[in-house]
Amino acid sequence: MDHEHIGHPIAGNEPITDPTSYRDHSGVESRDERNDHDGPEHCGTGTEGRAIVDVRDEDGEHLLLVHDEVGVAIMPNETVEPGEDWATVAREAAAGYTGIEIELEAILSVGTVEHTVPEQDDPQMTTARAVFRGSPVGGEVDECKRAADKGSDEWRVEWCSELPGGISAPDGGPKRDLDLVLG
Repeated sequence: MDHEHIGHPIAGNEPITDPTSYRDHSGVESRDERNDHDGPEHCGTGTEGRAIVDVRDEDGEHLLLVHDEVGVAIMPNETVEPGEDWATVAREAAAGYTGIEIELEAILSVGTVEHTVPEQDDPQMTTARAVFRGSPVGGEVDECKRAADKGSDEWRVEWCSELPGGISAPDGGPKRDLDLVLG
């Protein structure tokens, strides 16, 4: 897939209440996954799903959150609560976790996540997962995200065209998301 031209264009302020409605649009990757959980209280409980945002600058570098001690990187992301606008949540995730204000340009990937628990044949619940692309329009990386030891959560921000040395993507959705945008 040509990673420079993936996605379906969206207006920067277009509200998105159901990202799965973009499933059949040209350029949008559609994928469904399953998460097996130990019990009924888990990451998807009571939520609509997860909004993930690939922030790409004019040089084509991606804004990643890196945790050096754990050795992983992820894109800014946030849980979408019932009734929330997915596009707003994606923009707020980028600004909230990094300090960078963005404009959304495209929806890259949508899908569903079936959450299962032991001893149940059917999924306990199904949530959505959407990956957006945006570009910076303001702000700067928060002081507490410029180095892992500057903030309380040990995550730092890095602009990069590939995963930093010694860093990988967590298995599951985060890995598939990074594979989609980094190639």
